[in-house]
Amino acid sequence: RKFFNVYEISCLRNFALTIGDSFTSITVPFVEENLNDPDYSKRRAVIYVIHCILHIYSQPYYYPDDSYHYSTVIKYLPVLIPFIKDEHPQVRNEIRKIER
Repeated sequence: RKFFNVYEISCLRNFALTIGDSFTSITVPFVEENLNDPDYSKRRAVIYVIHCILHIYSQPYYYPDDSYHYSTVIKYLPVLIPFIKDEHPQVRNEIRKIER
């Protein structure tokens, strides 16, 4: 299967919000392993996982000081920029969702 179900995406985001910082340590190996995978669905999943990580750190009840959120964004920005020009349209589309 090469696409995300809306329920799977919601579940991943809720899981990330529930466990907070632990989500990052759990998912970083997945991100590193699949970042440059030839399979577009894995690259797309990497983008969504990073999006969930950024979403965690943007929550004021976790981090009332925005400085941690900004440092996290700066950390992942170099990882996300190459995806803007990815050859697969669904990967590029996932990047557009993060911009919103």
